[in-house]
Amino acid sequence: MTIHTTDHRSALRPSRAVITYGTFDLFHIGHVRLLERVRQMGTTVIVAVSTDEFAAEKGERTVVSYAHRAEIVRNFKGVDFVIPETSWDQKAKDIAAYDIDTLVMGIKWRGQLRHLNDLCDIQYLQEERGVSEDILTVRDSRHFHAATLSLAISMH
Repeated sequence: MTIHTTDHRSALRPSRAVITYGTFDLFHIGHVRLLERVRQMGTTVIVAVSTDEFAAEKGERTVVSYAHRAEIVRNFKGVDFVIPETSWDQKAKDIAAYDIDTLVMGIKWRGQLRHLNDLCDIQYLQEERGVSEDILTVRDSRHFHAATLSLAISMH
């Protein structure tokens, strides 16, 4: 299935579909900057947000539910479509199904996606310097539920 938009950006450059993947938990400035960079690479931006189940399979403990994370990303200016990320082998299927021109991933994925090289262009982006979800502690007890987050944001 090819996705077409009627956005004015299409008139300015050839149509290019771009996709990226992520959990997007505790949406922060690093996510904002990533999505802005992805937007610059294409005319149609698809973001695959990890479901709660897949995030757990990846060893990630999310604080914000998939439904809310997907809604936050969907409402980010420049994101055209949000789809659920449910498995490791989904990328090849999505590239074919959405006629993707460019897959954008974090630099930590370099060398792990060679099997997709013949399907589309792959761009690896360096993570935003000084922005991380550093410490995440979720405490459960009979008396309270609290999530504590320490964000390390450097202005360097």
